[in-house]
Amino acid sequence: MKIKCAALRKKGQIIATGLSHESARLAAGGLTGEQGFLTTSGDFLSRAQAAEVALASRQASEISIPEFGLNSSDLDRDYPPEE
Repeated sequence: MKIKCAALRKKGQIIATGLSHESARLAAGGLTGEQGFLTTSGDFLSRAQAAEVALASRQASEISIPEFGLNSSDLDRDYPPEE
């Protein structure tokens, strides 16, 4: 499992995705929601959960602000992964 993209979720539904949360917000017409990430298996992860996956899959070598969780800029390998 790898991180596929940044995602916004509202009331349990994915409302937008993008390479960053900002691009997802713009794609959603400015709507905001819970920020997280989608995996290649389609799961929505919190920033903290996504940080664990990114480190384990070697998509990130470090998390810049560990207490914040994964930031799109932390991803430096195979992002987005090829399908």
